[in-house]
Amino acid sequence: MTEELRIVNLEVHTAGTDWRNLVFVKLFTDTGITGWGEATVEYREHAVVAHLEFLAHIVRGLDALAPSAVWKRIVEDDWFRGDVVGLAAASGVMIACLDIAGKAHDIPVYRLLGGPVRDRVPVYANGWYQGERSPESYSEMARLAVERGHRALKVDPYGAAGMLATRRDLVEADALIGAIRDAVGPEVEIYVDAHGRFTPAIARMAARDLAEHGVGYLEEPVAPDNIEAMRELRSTSPIPLAGGERCIGRVGFRSLIEQDAVDIIQPDICWCGGLLEAQRIAAWAELHQMVVSVHNANSPFATVVGCHLGAVIPNFLVLETFDDFDEPWLQDAFRGLPAVTEGTLPLPEGPGIGVEPDETVLAGHPYRPVFLNLNVPGWELRQGVID
Repeated sequence: MTEELRIVNLEVHTAGTDWRNLVFVKLFTDTGITGWGEATVEYREHAVVAHLEFLAHIVRGLDALAPSAVWKRIVEDDWFRGDVVGLAAASGVMIACLDIAGKAHDIPVYRLLGGPVRDRVPVYANGWYQGERSPESYSEMARLAVERGHRALKVDPYGAAGMLATRRDLVEADALIGAIRDAVGPEVEIYVDAHGRFTPAIARMAARDLAEHGVGYLEEPVAPDNIEAMRELRSTSPIPLAGGERCIGRVGFRSLIEQDAVDIIQPDICWCGGLLEAQRIAAWAELHQMVVSVHNANSPFATVVGCHLGAVIPNFLVLETFDDFDEPWLQDAFRGLPAVTEGTLPLPEGPGIGVEPDETVLAGHPYRPVFLNLNVPGWELRQGVID
């Protein structure tokens, strides 16, 4: 194998769904080996695509087998480093570099990251509650999700409640969580996402309610930039608190980790800088006895990327997946997708990331004008197409 694989071109591929547009990076090298990455950021896709088209000029000629040098050129040397658009674009490039390296060495990417510490990756299902917002409906949808092999479910039961949420909003949410728990039994994990909507006082009440149902964690109970409130809430919460999906790069995680504001951090590999950066963040969190729940509202390709991280970090808790409850064509767009069994995914088997996007299928689903507003009733149906 050659000691260098020079990047000769970068292509951007997009695909539209009912609630977000997916962005993919394809890198070409001078030996013919190609690599794929994902750079999906909801409602910033135009900016990410434009930045990737700019990076195509920057990465040309760089060695794909030297990802640290690529990172320095596209992130460290960037005067405005650290914004979500730049880091998402960089994430796609960095994932693609590791895909190339794995293919060049004929090994899965997780071998390049230090090798596995587990042989299956725990996952939780999201997107499964696209139906009537009632205890009866949520109960049935939860039961069907478990029948599909899931052993952990995440849900936002608060509808369009926001900063002015009332006790009635919490009572309605409590009824939904109770119905889910009754349907799935005590062995299935339930995670609850508040999407950063509550005041600290309401968040405390919500945490107490959820504790009665054995909820595994409460995600973003307050605004994600209110670190002091999160830290104070953690000190009194009867259930673990999670956060960090909106933190960008190591710098973005500094306050959350160093101030011990959460029990569980949630890096998104497609936003935070890619697999290598996510691994660094996880190691930092491990020093603070925090575990990692990978945020992933992206494509099935990103789910497989998450499996590589989940394979290698000792403080890994669980990986998010929408795959079983997303649009069916996405299953056809990626060759070699694994299936959930008993709440876990197997480690990817092929070289590199282990799955290949089908460009023809992606092209058959062009960009769509979508915006999923989590502050309006019915957002959980995930029909965000703008007429």
